[in-house]
This record gives sequence, C-alpha cells and structure tokens, in this order.
Amino acid sequence: MSHAATMCLAVLASTAIASADPADTRATPATWPTELTQRPLTLGDQLGELELDATRTTTVMSSTATAGFGAAFGATDRWTIDAQHREGENGVHATYGVVRSHAFELAPRVGVEAYDTDGQDLWWAIRAGVALEARAGRIAIVAMPSIAVGLGDGGASRASVSMPITVELQATHQLAPYLRTGIAGSDQDSGAPVQYFAESFTIPIGIGALLAVAPSCDLGVELAYPFAAGALTAPESQLGVFGRFRM
Repeated sequence: MSHAATMCLAVLASTAIASADPADTRATPATWPTELTQRPLTLGDQLGELELDATRTTTVMSSTATAGFGAAFGATDRWTIDAQHREGENGVHATYGVVRSHAFELAPRVGVEAYDTDGQDLWWAIRAGVALEARAGRIAIVAMPSIAVGLGDGGASRASVSMPITVELQATHQLAPYLRTGIAGSDQDSGAPVQYFAESFTIPIGIGALLAVAPSCDLGVELAYPFAAGALTAPESQLGVFGRFRM
C-alpha cells in the first residue's frame, strides 16, 4: 500500500473516531465517562440515574432549606425519560438524541410539568425545547432553550421562556468546574406578552463544580444567584449540594 493511501486511511479512521456516537461503548455505570464534558445528552441504553439534592436559599428576610430528587432512564441509547420533584415544581420529560457526534449534539425535549408555588394555586404546563451541546478540547457549552405553555383554568394565561446556558471546563479527569447563566421570563398578561416579558425577565448566574467519584457516582456543589441581573433582580442566593448515582 502506498504512503498516500495509508495516510488517507488514517485520516478516515480518525474522522470516524471523532464523529462516533459518544454513548456507543459507554452504556453501563462502570464505563460511563467520568469527564462531564464528554457525556452525551441522553443516557445509555438501559442505564438509570438517580439525583438527590439539597439547597439553602437565603434572602434579606429569611433562609430556608429544601430538598429534591430526580430520576432518569435510558429507554434506548437515544431516548431518555426523566422525572423531577422540587419544592413547588414537578415534571416528566422525554429527550431524544437526533444529532450526536463528538463535537456537537442536538436533542429535542418535551414534557408535562405541574406547579404549586403558593400551596394552593396548582397549574399544569406543557414544555417543549431542545438541548444543544458543543465540545472543543476541555470545554463544553450546553444550552437548553424551551417554552412552557399553561393548561386549563389555572394556567391558561401563563407561559414562560427559559434558556439556561452552562459552560463546562474539564480541569482534570474527574473534576469539572462550570459557569451557569442564561435568561428566563414569563408572560401572565395575554394582552401584552412582549412587554410583560421585558419587565420580568431574569438572568441567573451560578458557579459550581462536579467531581466524578467513580463512573457510577458524581458529587457536586453550586452557588447561584437566580436574580443576579435582568429586569427583575433580588438579593437572593442559593447554595446547593447534589449527588448523582447511576445503575
């Protein structure tokens, strides 16, 4: 085989490896990537994940502690079903990996959510969006724009837009600090939705770190300011810890 042909085969092989499905050979808890920036947007086939978290929220007037949990299951290596429970918010979602390569992923996401913000006013919403991830070296950027539309009498006039953005840096094989920001807003006035959003949107800022104790276990911590900037600001901070366990 000529030198040119050998070089051509080498380039083709390296291209195939670079564009390979990130989850093709990583569908078990023992072989799931420890690097946060290398994990696909959907879980591996038949892989389950449990998340537990605790958060201390501090405002000028009070300080409260809450706990939450979530569970996810890879029905296939591209379909992931998840459910979450947080104070005042519950949801079930489905995510499907449409585009998947080492450099870029795209996964549409839909779900049903229930909100009970004041203990009495329960309302439902349908959320639709897409998860996007771009990778380059040790850095990954994840964006998840979505819109939620209220249902029934309680949510008929409600809608919300959210676009969280996370920048991840793989500092070591197991440690990944990250920066989280984005934009979020709501519309509760059907007569002037753009104006209401412009007067109520927020820009959160959070910094955190995830430590992969093992391929099957993560521990993390995050300090967040949910109303750091935007039209609606408030001196509120959230300090949270979380753990993820795959099985």
